[in-house]
Amino acid sequence: MIAVFNGAVDDISKAMRLHRVWIALAH
Repeated sequence: MIAVFNGAVDDISKAMRLHRVWIALAH
């Protein structure tokens, strides 16, 4: 259960990082 939660948090952090890069490139 905790491993799944950690995996989800990792995916979210990666998505946030990717989103920031996308915004930086868009501007």
